[in-house]
This record gives sequence, C-alpha cells and structure tokens, in this order.
Amino acid sequence: MIFPFIQYPDSYKRILTSTPKLPESPIKPIRPIEPSGTIKNDGNLGCSIVFLIGSFILLFYGFSNTKVLLPAIGLVILSLFFIMTSSSDNKAAEEKLYKQKQDYPGLLKRYNIDTATYDQKLKAHELDCMLMTSPAYIEDFRIKLFKTNFSVLKFPENADREVKQGVTESFFQNYLQKYFSNQLLINQMIKTTKGTFFPDFVVHDKINNLFIDIEIDEPYVGSTGDPIHYDISSDKRRNQIFSEQNWVVVRFSEEQIIKQPNECCLLIRDVLNHFPKLQLIESNQGLVTPMNVWSYTEAGRMAFKKYRHSYLPIDLKNKLNTETFEESNIIFDDVIQDWMIRAPSEEYSDDDDLPF
Repeated sequence: MIFPFIQYPDSYKRILTSTPKLPESPIKPIRPIEPSGTIKNDGNLGCSIVFLIGSFILLFYGFSNTKVLLPAIGLVILSLFFIMTSSSDNKAAEEKLYKQKQDYPGLLKRYNIDTATYDQKLKAHELDCMLMTSPAYIEDFRIKLFKTNFSVLKFPENADREVKQGVTESFFQNYLQKYFSNQLLINQMIKTTKGTFFPDFVVHDKINNLFIDIEIDEPYVGSTGDPIHYDISSDKRRNQIFSEQNWVVVRFSEEQIIKQPNECCLLIRDVLNHFPKLQLIESNQGLVTPMNVWSYTEAGRMAFKKYRHSYLPIDLKNKLNTETFEESNIIFDDVIQDWMIRAPSEEYSDDDDLPF
C-alpha cells in the first residue's frame, strides 16, 4: 500500500463498470416447408395381410390336427390386430398431411409479412445497440444508476466522549477548515455491527450525500514507541468496514500532511469533485509525493531513531511524550483475529530497547 491511500466503496466501483442490458436481436423468420405427396401404404400392412393368409391356411390345416388349431387361431387374431393398427396409423397420417396442406397458405403469408419487417427490425436493433454502447450513453446510464442506487448506509454521529488524537490533527484541521469549512465534521463516530470507529476527520458532501473518512497515519505512538498503522495492521479491515457502508477512505501519512498540507487538501477536493462524475482519483495522482506504508519492523526502527522528530515542527515534537490513541475495537472473524495476533510477533520483537 502507498500513501496517500484512497479506497472507494465496492458498490461505487461496480457502477463504474456497469453497462446497459442490450435488447435481444430479432429472430429471423424461417420459411415453412410446403407439404407434398400422399400417404403410401405402410409396408407393415402388407406383411400383416400375408401373415394373415398364412394363418388362415394353418387354421384350415388345424381342423384336421388339433395340436395346430390353437396356435393357428392365435396367429389369426394377432394378424387382424396388426392390420387394424396399420390402417389406423395410415388414417392418422393422412389427416395430418391434409391439415398441413390446409395450414400452409396461412403460414406462407405470415412468413412473407415477417420477412418484410425483419430487415427493418434488424436495422433498428443494430442502431439501438450502437447507441447503447456509445461512451456518452454508457456515461449517462452510470450517472443515473449512481443517483438512483448509491447511498450511504451508515451516517456518523457526534462522539459520545472526547476522542484521543495524534499531535498533528489540530495542525491539519486548520488546513481542512480553510478548504472545507462547511463540509468538515470533527469528533465524530460511526457505529456498525463490527465495531465503533472514530474517524480523524469527516468531510461531508451534502449535495451528493458522500462521506469521506480522512485519516492521518503515524508510524508509532509518541509516548510509547508502539508501532501503528503498519502494512498488516487492523487498518485494512477498518477501511473495508467503512467501504461496506459506502464511505470513501483517504489516508495520508503524518509526514505528508506536515510537509504538503495544501496538496493533501487539494487531493481530497479532487476526490469530492470527481466522485459524482464517476471518476476515480488514483493514489499516484502527482499532487502529493507518494510514500510506502511501513512494516511493523520498519515502524519499530523509526521509533528507535525517533523518526517523527525529523519532520515535526518543534511545538509538535514537544507533545509527543503525551500522545496516545484510541484502541481499535473491530470485531474480526476468527481466522483474521489469529492472523492479527501472530503477525507482529513474527516480524518485530517488543523487547527492543526504545529511547522513551
């Protein structure tokens, strides 16, 4: 991950890739086949008659030989059954052919009408598809989809207590008030089923009902040197929880808001301005100098070297020894919780002596 970090809601990103459903293509008419010919006698009927004649011959012979009589009677009955069945099948086939000949003129007329209009329908369909796949139409479709379907699921509320802050939040707040005076919310909290969270700052676009969580990430706690906001910390899960509520999350490193406060505010303003236009602002936009997120080990080394003293103004340096932060209370899945517990100890030892 790289600072500045911008995370958009998944529902918003799905809108950016949505396309209108194209109408189905008209079905090309199929010319009906003209019925012809007559029903020929089924070959089974002729065989059945021959078999019947042979059965009668055997029957006459059976009158003089009782052993042959019963089988001969049975063969006669079976032959008569086959003859009747074959006659019935021939009659049904004749009726079917007659109906097909009767229906054919109507089917042919319907085919000619459909053929005459098919080319027009196909051309209209092609024009519709060309229009609906044009960039202008798709953009308009997505904007309408955004206005009718996108909404924030969880609104912030005033924090029920005073929230602990880093030493640089009051510094950056002065800049935020200059750029977003009527949109800036401070000392807010958001309650979800997965925990209660206290954003550093909230910028609220009332027209588009957009909330942006603005976070300042320090590498370690000033009073203890404990690593925070490292690459596998709970921040990733926290970002996702805000995203699930249709919030945008923007994270800056503390060093960035100290060295480039105006550029950071301009980036936030770009996010606000481009959001209703369905345009993503990338982290490597060029306004703010990018900075890699530190690992747990790197944060520990930064604490040991008192790295924050290298860029903080003297009035803020003097406040570091009293700095504390709110503890995360994210409710994790068991697998994630186990990973979060084990990961830091695998990278960095808390036994290292720190100059605090």
